[in-house]
Amino acid sequence: IASKVRGQPAPELPFEGMVAGAATITGPLRNPDALRAQVRLEQVRLTPNRASEQAAALPENLFLQNSGPVLFDVTRGAAEIRSARFTAPDTVITATGRVGFGEQNPWNAQLDGAIDLRVLRIFHADLLASGSSTVSVSIRGPLAQPQVRGRLELRNASLYVQNLPNGLDKANGVIQFDRTRATIQ
Repeated sequence: IASKVRGQPAPELPFEGMVAGAATITGPLRNPDALRAQVRLEQVRLTPNRASEQAAALPENLFLQNSGPVLFDVTRGAAEIRSARFTAPDTVITATGRVGFGEQNPWNAQLDGAIDLRVLRIFHADLLASGSSTVSVSIRGPLAQPQVRGRLELRNASLYVQNLPNGLDKANGVIQFDRTRATIQ
């Protein structure tokens, strides 16, 4: 995926993927604000971008994909997630709720799941991660000032970024999110 922003090339994404599905758009063409779309994605799959040296050494089975169709409805103001469940090795993540566009349309979304931390390498090839976590987080309010509530539990988590001398090794604990702060236990 490549695009230009104000004449500058966009940075390359750390992942590559594939999306296959369909959308049905309804409403009066003379009034674009009243248009609605129902989207059904039959296949969503993300893998590390294999162009980088670090990603070339990653295991072939490192991926994140949907399990069942991803369903959402879109209006001018928001996307309503009706069904979104993603899996990876030892990972299951579900998302539900409303993702608002702009300040006048607040978020009301929920993210739940169990995550094998190795999956994080899809999004950052220089990250060496192991262990597991469970997450249950709600995000409410406008995107500019989100209120995050919930918890992230780490079990035997190790996180290192290549070329940085320090990291986290075999950490166990809970991060509690309460509106605009996180408390580590």
